[in-house]
Amino acid sequence: MVKKITAVLLYLIVGYIYSKCIFHLMISPEYISKNYILTNVLFAVGMFLFGYLLYRVLKYMFKKIKKIRRHIRCYVYY
Repeated sequence: MVKKITAVLLYLIVGYIYSKCIFHLMISPEYISKNYILTNVLFAVGMFLFGYLLYRVLKYMFKKIKKIRRHIRCYVYY
């Protein structure tokens, strides 16, 4: 339960940084002021998807690192 809450918070924090940095460079300020609700929805979707992708990549990398460390430990013992 705690892991899921921290994962969702990580999604939102990383996605917020992503949306502020990258989306504002891609979309002109005039478009944002005209379609405020649409851009907020795009920000929210971008936040969640980018954060989720980052979480999955990090989780996969940590699994690979654990496997490599386990193999190294086996070689050291033998």
